[in-house]
Amino acid sequence: MTSSSSTGWLAKLFSGNRVASGDILGAAVINGDVSGIVIQQIGSSRPPPPVPSLPWRDLQPVLGRAGEPEIFNLLTWRTRLVRTLIGRDADRDRLVAWACDDPRPIAVRLLGGAGGAGKSRLAAEVANSLRAQHWVTGFVDLGARAELPVASAGLLLIVDYPEEWREPVRALLHSLGRLEGCPAKLRLLLLSRQDLNWWFDDFAAAGASELCDTQESIVGPLEAHDLCRLVQSAAKTLAEHRGLPPPVLADAAIAAWHAGDPALHGLPLFATAAALHAVLDPGPTFDLAGPEIVAALVRRERRRLDQAAKNAAWPEAEAASRLHGLAALRSTLDEPALTHLARAAPELGLPPPERVMNALEQLGWLTEAVLPAPQPDLIAAELLRQTLADRPRAAPNWLAAALASPDTIDVDRLGRLAHDMAILAGEDGNPLVDGLIDAVTRTPGLAIPWRVILDTAIPFRLAPLGIAIGQALLREADLDDRERSVILNNLSIRLRETGDETAALGAIEEAVAIRRRLAAADPARFEPDLATSLGNLSNCLSAAGDETAALGAIEAAVAIFRRLAAANPARFEPDLATSLNNLSVRLSAARDEAAALAATEAALAIRRRLATANPARFEPDLAQSLNNLSHDKSTAGDETAALAAIEAAVAIRRRLAAANPARFGRDLANSLSQQERLLARAKP
Repeated sequence: MTSSSSTGWLAKLFSGNRVASGDILGAAVINGDVSGIVIQQIGSSRPPPPVPSLPWRDLQPVLGRAGEPEIFNLLTWRTRLVRTLIGRDADRDRLVAWACDDPRPIAVRLLGGAGGAGKSRLAAEVANSLRAQHWVTGFVDLGARAELPVASAGLLLIVDYPEEWREPVRALLHSLGRLEGCPAKLRLLLLSRQDLNWWFDDFAAAGASELCDTQESIVGPLEAHDLCRLVQSAAKTLAEHRGLPPPVLADAAIAAWHAGDPALHGLPLFATAAALHAVLDPGPTFDLAGPEIVAALVRRERRRLDQAAKNAAWPEAEAASRLHGLAALRSTLDEPALTHLARAAPELGLPPPERVMNALEQLGWLTEAVLPAPQPDLIAAELLRQTLADRPRAAPNWLAAALASPDTIDVDRLGRLAHDMAILAGEDGNPLVDGLIDAVTRTPGLAIPWRVILDTAIPFRLAPLGIAIGQALLREADLDDRERSVILNNLSIRLRETGDETAALGAIEEAVAIRRRLAAADPARFEPDLATSLGNLSNCLSAAGDETAALGAIEAAVAIFRRLAAANPARFEPDLATSLNNLSVRLSAARDEAAALAATEAALAIRRRLATANPARFEPDLAQSLNNLSHDKSTAGDETAALAAIEAAVAIRRRLAAANPARFGRDLANSLSQQERLLARAKP
């Protein structure tokens, strides 16, 4: 967050436009990690609060700083190596129109896309356009309290990497859904790699579904002609800045490179990387694949960083680039983290613990007393990949030293790094995941601070690490039965994610056995856990081909949830409806169609009540049950009832898909197909 003096903030905000003092209507106070957002009045004697930042960087100062990682800064959107937004004008204009023309006083939108697609640059250009219309706009940090002016035109808040701020985002959405008396338009733009399907439960649970614009904006690869413009413009700017003759880059060569892998080479990050490579290393740039260009640029930057460390007489010159690579694991490395790395991983070659901060400060690598993670994400992933590949035997210790406590584990960041490594180097082996598995295998105690990777929903590439953590925890001798059952239940889920159905079944069977004993002794405390594990057991048994046992397990789960829901419907009826739905599937597999129909109807009755009370949360489930009912009625020969049920499902799904085609389009297509079949059979 930037700050401004009370005398200069209007000029900074509105780029010289004249603004009447009455255009500031209040202040928005954000406490993302505590309470979300509130709107306050500003007294006439009080100066307006500072505006949110648009952290552009000038090209000359970045290149002029002796120790600054040059390539990383040239590739980040903040530097704007290409001043003109290329290929995204229509996207920018649509987002500006959404901010200005949406009639809702408060609205939220998701801007999605792959890493390197240019989400942050696009959002910053949207902010620039809105500032010209006297909006207050910019990026906000949900990790700290912020107070922002509210202009009469509107306030747009941009949150980058919201996955890393899941709880603060939930708090912000919750408070937005209950905000009253906002004096101007308030917009929240979330820049995420995850789609609306991933975020849907967060929006619904926060009670903010009606605020969320379910037409998410997606940015993808550029077309070939835009890619040519971007590469040539970036190369020209850098060459002029370096005093070099601009390289001759033929449209045909760039277009052929784009055609070789349009999904990857069309991303602005790879286009800019190709331009940099063409200027800095004249040669056959477009004979190289995008990942090869990125790897070459990272190697070039590593040599520059390591030379700076060598000149400063570090114990090992390569420590400089290794340290920047390990910084990718976290948003920043602060003094405790840096001194711990120097002490716990001496083979890194850092200066002594008591001197490491001073050494980094002298080289100009610290920002507000921390070493920031390298950016952009793909460059950070390649730097970390090369760092770990340098010394495979030492890499697990480096990872363990960098991620030594629970507060250092950011599951989404680790998942992004693992994903980007796979994009850059292929799926055969991942030095990050492999190194973390080696670390927890060598030092089982790491499983305790890293346990969140076992217990929460994680990116699928981290599933093998979750398994290693679960297995390490199970080897601990002091686990009580409840804790052991939790680990086994979650281990089973991770095992299924890797396709190891046999091991998954063994883990969940042991979890169920433990929870049966616990529930027999203390039903009120342990029956919910038992019912959940029985549902997981049913899925594992079905995957193993034992449908009879799978049916028995889900029947037992339903029986427990029936009792629990009778006593506490608000808490357990959703679980009961889900279990009844799964029971219907198992009964159909057993050819007991009458019982399957009864289970479907029971689930439907619950979901009708739930959807009436909370349609945003439960209408998708209701549509699923109606779809299932149609299938069951058709199987039973009641075509009239089957058609009525599918028509009701289509009506719900058509409405949901109109608002959110990415999430509900496929469901609607399935229901329409079922409806078409029934209508065809109904014709005389």
